[in-house]
Amino acid sequence: MSDIVISGYLGYKNSGDEALLWVLLKSIRENFPDKSITVLSAKPAETASHYGVRAIGRFNAPAILLEFMRSDTLIFGGGSLLQDLTSRRSLYYYLWILNTADRCGMKTIMYANGIGPLLRESSRRMTAKAIRHVDALTLRDEKSLLLLREIGAARPDAIVTADPAFLLTKYTAPKTGRSPYSFGVKPGEPYVVVSIRTQRGISSRLEHELPFMCDYIFERYGLKTLFVPMQYDKDISIIRRVASRMKHSAAIWDCPFTAGDVASVLGGAVFTISMRLHMLIYAATLGVPSVAISCDTKIDALMDEAGQPFVIPAGEFTLDAATPVLDRLMSYRDEYSQALLHFSSVMAHRAEMNTAALGRILG
Repeated sequence: MSDIVISGYLGYKNSGDEALLWVLLKSIRENFPDKSITVLSAKPAETASHYGVRAIGRFNAPAILLEFMRSDTLIFGGGSLLQDLTSRRSLYYYLWILNTADRCGMKTIMYANGIGPLLRESSRRMTAKAIRHVDALTLRDEKSLLLLREIGAARPDAIVTADPAFLLTKYTAPKTGRSPYSFGVKPGEPYVVVSIRTQRGISSRLEHELPFMCDYIFERYGLKTLFVPMQYDKDISIIRRVASRMKHSAAIWDCPFTAGDVASVLGGAVFTISMRLHMLIYAATLGVPSVAISCDTKIDALMDEAGQPFVIPAGEFTLDAATPVLDRLMSYRDEYSQALLHFSSVMAHRAEMNTAALGRILG
């Protein structure tokens, strides 16, 4: 039996989701030290060993049901769990988690959730029904709140907070000892961090156009490209294909990227280019400007709120589209860097509101 069960996209070595778990666990242990914790994970043994928690398989339905019957509170999140863009199966799984917790009499907090996209009417109906039964709800962006209203799931107690990853500078993860110099960047060599992913419908465009962009950055600004896979198993193949098509050599962070690597990698970067939300957040916390290659509304929402106009829709990505964006960023880099530090400070304060909401549930 545990006081708290945590459910999210955990155990897949996704840097962003593992950073969320790190911050959440540190926050619970600091603020609610008497609470016992169980995590639902794709690799429970690894999660238990790495984080010092009890863990069970996220698809072990009998074990989950037994755990829910004996536990008090479900923390659902963070992240964009309730969406059907990736697959309907993923949405159905998370709705099952919420509905099972409700049937077992658990208190449930949706913690720093992003909602959507919800493309199908059936997805909207089922999601709205599940959300009506949770005990507390914090959202990481305004667009999620607007979507709740649109699907008929508006709640007066819903709070827009911020992604817990903005607290990484407070809840610092242990450093791994790795650095860009371990992967082909020379000491003192300026570099740009690039984080890309495979995405249905746009990967071939990326593989064709991104090498030209990285070569342009080297030829125009003298910056070496350091590719960083945020989810190693899913990202490394497209990274290698893009790097192989460049005229100039690139460096590749050829191992899983963790929260403990953030400062050493991004602390020395001139800017980042990213398709992944949490790389953009990591960079913002260190005042490093970013160009977003966007295929998700959550990325658009973050860049808009951060006041960074450097967004290229993934479906329209070409060197011609990227060049003026890059040139503007480099012209005003220092100004955007200072603005990002202020923005991140505000967002960190808002992220603390997730803990306050959790405290009200835990009593």
